[in-house]
Amino acid sequence: MLPRFHGYEETTKCLAQSLRRLGVDKVDLLLMHWPGPGYSAMGRSKERIRKEGIECYFKKGHEDIAAVRLETWRAMEDAYLAGKCRAIGVSNFSADHLSKLLTWDKLRVKPAVNQIELHPYLQQ
Repeated sequence: MLPRFHGYEETTKCLAQSLRRLGVDKVDLLLMHWPGPGYSAMGRSKERIRKEGIECYFKKGHEDIAAVRLETWRAMEDAYLAGKCRAIGVSNFSADHLSKLLTWDKLRVKPAVNQIELHPYLQQ
């Protein structure tokens, strides 16, 4: 799920559109690509971010990132339980993001994948 598709409704619509475009009933893996919703990357002002915080660029309704992340995960769980994907997982999550997801009291399906970036310039 790309950052611009975070939230329950957006995630559900994105998966339906992807399945339709691919011409399939299910995918092997549905992955939340980023732990937070997208914000405009174009024309960002360091001055504005310094004054208002990066949140000033978030989409309306995405002010509570942790809640939006969990709603995204809930939609992914529903898709998994409905048989629309064989596995669900996360990508680019910090240890704290992953820990909060795994200890969420409403968690029904644990991530099958935790994709991380690792290369000579980024050794985590």
